[in-house]
Amino acid sequence: MTRESCAKDRQYPNRTVFPVALSTNDNAAYNSLSVSKMNQPAICLLLLVGLASSSARAQSSTVRESATSSRAQSIVASFNKKKDVVKERHGVRVEKFREIRTTLATTAHLHDFSGAYEEVNLASSLNLSIDDAGTVSGSGADAVDASEMVFRKFTIRNGRLDGSLLTATKVYAGGATSSMEGVFINSTSFDGPADKGVTSFGLGVIGAPVQLGGGVTMEKFFYQRKR
Repeated sequence: MTRESCAKDRQYPNRTVFPVALSTNDNAAYNSLSVSKMNQPAICLLLLVGLASSSARAQSSTVRESATSSRAQSIVASFNKKKDVVKERHGVRVEKFREIRTTLATTAHLHDFSGAYEEVNLASSLNLSIDDAGTVSGSGADAVDASEMVFRKFTIRNGRLDGSLLTATKVYAGGATSSMEGVFINSTSFDGPADKGVTSFGLGVIGAPVQLGGGVTMEKFFYQRKR
C-alpha cells in the first residue's frame, strides 16, 4: 500500500475492505495488522503516522551521529602540535623542530580497542574492556601530580564507545567522580622536517587538569597502548 493508493481510495470511503495484512519495518505492532470492513482512510492514517515516526527517529539518529563525529574530530585536532624554532647565538644556528600529527583510529570490531594503556608523561594507567556493542568497563589510576608518587585508583562507570569516541565516569574511592572523554588515535611524532615519523596508537583523553609545576597545567593526556 502506497501513499498514492491511499489518496485514490479516499474516493470510495464506504466500500467493504477484505482482510489484509499490513507489514512495515516500523515496529511489531504493524507487522501483522488485520482489518475487516475498516474505513480505508483510517488505514492510510495509521501508515502515514508510522512513516512519520520512523522518519523522525532516523533524523534524530543522524543528528546524534553527526554530533558524535564532530566532537571526535575536534578532540583529534586538539592533539596536533608543531614547534619550529630557529635560534642563532654567537654564529651558531640551532633549530628546534617537533611536530605531532594525529588521525582518528578506526576498527571493524570495537573490542579491538580493549587493553592496557599508560599515559606517556605521567604514568597514569587505564585498563579497558570493550565489547562490540560499545559497552566499556575497566579501571585505572591517575597521577595526582608530576612527581608520579601519588596515584588515585578508580573504576569506570557508564562507559560508552561510539565509533572512536569514548565517554565514561571515573569513580574514585570514597565516591568522588570525574568525567572522562577521549578518542582512539594514531599519533605520529616528527623530530625534523624530513623525519619519516614514529607512530603510536592510544587514547587521547580530555580530563581534569593536573599541575606539572612551574605554573604549567596539563589537561590533555595521551594513553599509549602497552605492547
